[in-house]
Amino acid sequence: MTRHTAINRDIVCIALRHIPKVMIMTQAVIETQNWLALLSVEDVARAVAYTQGNHWILLAELGVTLIACAVIYRLGLCARIADRLNRARARPNLSAFVAAFGFFISLTFLTAPFDVYSDWWRERAYDLSRQSLSDWAFQWLSLSVLAVLVAAALVTMLFGLMRRTEAVWWVWASGVTAFSLITITFLSPLILEPWMNAYTPAPRGAVLDAVTALATSAGIEAEAIYIYDGSRQSERFTANVSGLFGTARIALSDTMFLQGANLAEVRAVVAHEIGHFSKNHILLTLGVYSMLSGLLLFLTDHVFRALTKQTGSDLAIHASRSLPLTYAIFAVLMVVATPITNSYSRMLENAADAYSLQLANEPDGLANALIKTASYRAPSPHWLEELLFYSHPSVEFRILRAMEHKQEVGS
Repeated sequence: MTRHTAINRDIVCIALRHIPKVMIMTQAVIETQNWLALLSVEDVARAVAYTQGNHWILLAELGVTLIACAVIYRLGLCARIADRLNRARARPNLSAFVAAFGFFISLTFLTAPFDVYSDWWRERAYDLSRQSLSDWAFQWLSLSVLAVLVAAALVTMLFGLMRRTEAVWWVWASGVTAFSLITITFLSPLILEPWMNAYTPAPRGAVLDAVTALATSAGIEAEAIYIYDGSRQSERFTANVSGLFGTARIALSDTMFLQGANLAEVRAVVAHEIGHFSKNHILLTLGVYSMLSGLLLFLTDHVFRALTKQTGSDLAIHASRSLPLTYAIFAVLMVVATPITNSYSRMLENAADAYSLQLANEPDGLANALIKTASYRAPSPHWLEELLFYSHPSVEFRILRAMEHKQEVGS
């Protein structure tokens, strides 16, 4: 399906709902094409190559993970650690933690060359980052050590649940996952994010005045608006909302201003992030991902039992030696679930866009900001590509909705 076919499909859907407004919608399509025309053929081709390459990266990363799990399993690393710790007396929790730590450290370093390629070299190759290899490696190592410790602690808790609750361990595991996600989300703005970047309150001036007015109308304290040095890692034109309860904040990357964002763009982007905050998207996402993790763990349990039954193995899912196999199954299921998580994410992004248009009423500002994201997100993908791989609606779709709003407000 071509880009123009996708647009025609949208026109038909709109016409069926709002027949008297067909001409207004047609004007919105024209304005959308005018915005997209600001992108050169070379820019679009580069964005398409990068975006479609990401789809293959997703599959390649899974392949590398599975190979690494197979290597660790064949070497019997987890089994040897557990056997040594349990030799004198049973130490299930200690052996689970140490074995999990050994597994995740091994997995991290076995997959490190691929991470260097996908997360550093490729980003620089597409001019999306200027970060040095040494700085990237320092941050990668810091995050990896923290991730390994958290993962080892989670595995220890999960193995304990498996031993005590047997067939329904995954139900309790959903609760553990929810608690973990809430804790990480709450602490992230306090510990993790300041470790990776420098966050400063938005400075006085027209930008802060505009942001304060938007934040106040949504019931957010102005002190919760920050600017951070996102250019340290990436050239992406971006902002985010993070934290929970008293730690929640909205942060704008300095790349927005380095790329010449005007006041209309800032208002549109900040209002979008306020939309996530006001609609409780963080809490909603924590709930959805906790339930999804429960489902994936349930499937992991059943796939594991089916595989061991088919091979005649007596391997228990809560045995340390089974961790590479269990993790490999879960990794496959996570990739299979990608279209579900992406569809959910696109729904939230659409809602935040609608909130932004209502709160800030900056359709052109939003469109201008979206055009600047087209360097790392192909603007007009095939509908199936968007369905499977896009965590955000396409740039074309989002600009079209902004232009529709513009026409409606102007009518």
